[in-house]
Amino acid sequence: MTKTTNYQLNQWDATDRVLRTDFNEDNQKIDAALGEMPKIAVGSYTGTGEYGADHPNTLEFPFPPRLLAVFPRTGGSSLLYPRGVLKGNTASNGHSYGDVALTWDGNTVSWHTTNSGSDAGYQLNYSNIQYIYLALG
Repeated sequence: MTKTTNYQLNQWDATDRVLRTDFNEDNQKIDAALGEMPKIAVGSYTGTGEYGADHPNTLEFPFPPRLLAVFPRTGGSSLLYPRGVLKGNTASNGHSYGDVALTWDGNTVSWHTTNSGSDAGYQLNYSNIQYIYLALG
């Protein structure tokens, strides 16, 4: 019996005996390979105008995100953070815009502005503005 090049899956010749264990072995290899593939989620939300600790932005994904990027469709400040970062800022044109606190909990990421005197823009939540997000897992 020969094997495939990349994952060493079984390849039977016409005279080979086909065994259930060969199929099970191949399925385990395929499952392991699929489990290592990066996961991607993209989507959008429309800002509500609310901000602050009592009104965080929250996104839920089908996997625990390792990286989150959020930006307005119209341009302006954005957010880009790897999993585990708890404090940061939104940025626009290379300049810090507003301080945010982030919470990573399983498949969910939340953030809110921590600036006193801030507005919804610091939190990427201006009313009726569409925001695009990308999460990698």
